[in-house]
Amino acid sequence: MSSEAKAGKAVFGRVCASCHAGPQFTDGRFHTILPVNAADRGLAEVTGKAEDEGRFRTPTLRNVAATGPWFHDGSARTLRQAVTRHPVTLDASETDQLLAYLEALTDRGFMENSAFAYPDRPCAKD
Repeated sequence: MSSEAKAGKAVFGRVCASCHAGPQFTDGRFHTILPVNAADRGLAEVTGKAEDEGRFRTPTLRNVAATGPWFHDGSARTLRQAVTRHPVTLDASETDQLLAYLEALTDRGFMENSAFAYPDRPCAKD
């Protein structure tokens, strides 16, 4: 891991790890991080409860640099946009460090290894 990514890990621990926790980098819970939008009700769409307005489940950050666009609606076209839309205050250096750490969570070697790809053809029937 680069020194910038290591610094980003410290930023992550300070501002992100309370929700993006554990081995999958998610607490699996619902949170409101964006201004509530009447057209995009979040969990309230299912529950009908006012307190669920604008709440969305914390996604995993495994391979996060390869999973864009980000947010439930794809409205963050870059990982930088996704980071800066969170209600935390980071300076430019901290943002760059955090992005380096998030990139380090992405295992491109695994994703590009053909041994783990879908088969070229369906499995034979027995």
